[in-house]
Amino acid sequence: MTTLIWILVAIVVLLIVLLWSTLRKNRKEQDKYLQLIEKKKNEIHALEQASEINQSDFKALLQVLSEEIKPAYQQYSDFFTLVNTPGKLTDTTNLEEIIQIVKHSSKQAHRFVLNLQDWVDLKTEKVSPSLQTCSVLSIVEKEIDSLSGQLFIKHIDVNIQILPEFRVVSDPVLLAAIFRNLIHNAVKFTPEDGSIELLAHFDENKPVVEINDSGIGMTEKEVAPMFTHWVVPSRFGTNNEKGIGLGFVIVREYMKLLNANLVLESEKDKGTRIKLEFA
Repeated sequence: MTTLIWILVAIVVLLIVLLWSTLRKNRKEQDKYLQLIEKKKNEIHALEQASEINQSDFKALLQVLSEEIKPAYQQYSDFFTLVNTPGKLTDTTNLEEIIQIVKHSSKQAHRFVLNLQDWVDLKTEKVSPSLQTCSVLSIVEKEIDSLSGQLFIKHIDVNIQILPEFRVVSDPVLLAAIFRNLIHNAVKFTPEDGSIELLAHFDENKPVVEINDSGIGMTEKEVAPMFTHWVVPSRFGTNNEKGIGLGFVIVREYMKLLNANLVLESEKDKGTRIKLEFA
């Protein structure tokens, strides 16, 4: 029995060491993200002074700049406090859950920085697509993997029905950003034990990708500004996940640059269906 106890203790210590190493690396990455945020914040100030963005959009962006990173750093701080409290980390199941939460928070902060950079680049007309043949499945699987922490926490089932040979002519960087934001939104607004389905098919010889979720859906009033505003009114997710109102704007504008069609169908409390129709 004593040997078994020591083995369990050794396993817990090893997990803590591995996580500590990961967190130290992630903290360096977070510092890099903060430097990028400061750079983009200055660019946003320049845009505002040039009257390229209205006051309400400007204030909304400054607010999310100060608020979006806080949850990630708060969870890092809470974890370090937990690690330094004797006797707290004795359950490997709880440790796995904590790891997933910290992982999700770190990726959420990373996603925010990417979206902020994309948004500023769009507003300053720095985006120029470079078209090539892209594998949709490989891009989708990578974005799904980046959301594994949140999928784990919410127990969401993801069904991918995309053949490996399915291709579209697109810009791989823009296409990855499109799927990153749409899949993230599907996860965000789908309740625990819900489902998300990704389909790919041809409609009149044109490639089409669909993202369907069993989430909370939207009213027509909530959908309307998503196709007109540069900062969309943000909503909390089913687990109170905070949004910044930039993700769908990036999807919308990137689809325009790719000469592709974006269709959104949603019904309150019944889910959302999004179609990406490529040339």
